[in-house]
Formats: sequence, structure tokens, C-alpha cells
Amino acid sequence: MALDASIPTLATLGDALAAIHRETRAAVNANAAAIIAGTLPGMTNENMQAGITSIDVTGSIAINVTMVGVNNNLVTLPNGYDGQFIILRVDEGQAGALTVQHNLLIINLQENGNFAMQAGDVLILLNKGGILGGVGGVWFEIHRQLYNAILGLISPNGTRHRVTVDNFSALNAVAF
Repeated sequence: MALDASIPTLATLGDALAAIHRETRAAVNANAAAIIAGTLPGMTNENMQAGITSIDVTGSIAINVTMVGVNNNLVTLPNGYDGQFIILRVDEGQAGALTVQHNLLIINLQENGNFAMQAGDVLILLNKGGILGGVGGVWFEIHRQLYNAILGLISPNGTRHRVTVDNFSALNAVAF
């Protein structure tokens, strides 16, 4: 097997590490921006209407959810398979919330509570134990990103806060 010239050796790793880190960070930032913008390649669009409680994830990597005039509850994500990641994003400009329902055996969310996703929010789930076309497995939350909010600046009732710095260098948290 030939040595791949693009991979640094131990002798050159120290010199190459900063460049590798910058390139990796740029790729992560580009993917994060594409997810937030709803333009990640392969992202499909799902319209959530009244009474719909599931999204079929067959072959999906990312799903942009558009609310059709109502709040809705997401109870299950059928047709997932073990090791599958799914990125859920609520379309910007939506008035309604998509509440992802916590259930230890179906969708297992952090903090054992439901997540009311609002416009621009992102939720990444990982399937454990699912068999395509068979057993659904359990979806575990591995990441959530709140649009225009800083994690930790959300009150227990769900109010989000935007952080600003005024002309006197004071930090302000404003509910929105």
C-alpha cells in the first residue's frame, strides 16, 4: 500500500495541523450554514399539516419542515435504520411550532422533555437499532441548534433571548 501524500506524517504533522484544523472548521461551518439556510444537498421538504404525526425518513439525510398554518406534534420517524443521522430543520418564516414528542422508545430527547421547534431551529437525531422496512429503532437527540438564540439563554418557560452589547459595553439579554 502506498503512502498517501495528502496525509501528514509524524514529522510534518506539527506544521500541517493548523492548516488541517482551518480546513476542517471551514467545512463544518459551510455545512452548518447550509443546514441553517435549508440548502444542504439532498435536503428534502416535508409539509406538516394538521393531524400528521410522522415523517417517513427513508433515504433522507436532512428534512426541511414547512408548517402549513398549524402547530403540530411529531411522534415518530418511520423507516430509519441503525446508524442513520437525520437533520430536521423548521423552515424560516413559519408561525407555528413543530413539537417533537419525547418518548424513550421512539424519539429520545435530551432532558426527557418535548422540544417545540420554531422557525430556523435544527435538531439532529441518530437511529439506534432500526432495520430499514422493519423495526423502527430509537432516535436519539445528538444536537439541537436554536435559531437566533444562545443555548443557556432560554428561560424554563421556553422564552428565548437575544444577546446584544450596547455602546457602553454592557451585555443585554432581550426576550423575543
